[in-house]
Amino acid sequence: MYDKAREQQEDRKFIHSHQWRMIRQIKLSSFPLCERCLLNNKEIVAVLVHHLDKNEFNNNNENLESLCFGCHEKEHGKERFKRKQH
Repeated sequence: MYDKAREQQEDRKFIHSHQWRMIRQIKLSSFPLCERCLLNNKEIVAVLVHHLDKNEFNNNNENLESLCFGCHEKEHGKERFKRKQH
């Protein structure tokens, strides 16, 4: 329910744009492994790009992190849980 409501917000349109898909593709091509798993000496393929500062419009390379699904879920799962609590 949280994800569905979030995806319909006006500011989420960029994440579904051609421009974002290109940025995402470039990042994943440059960093094809999960950056957090690599810190633990695990080589897991990255499938998602995370905005470190949570600003989806800040697409500076320093703000983008290639993540596997599990690491991305750990990051955003916290938000989903908090929103269900309130």
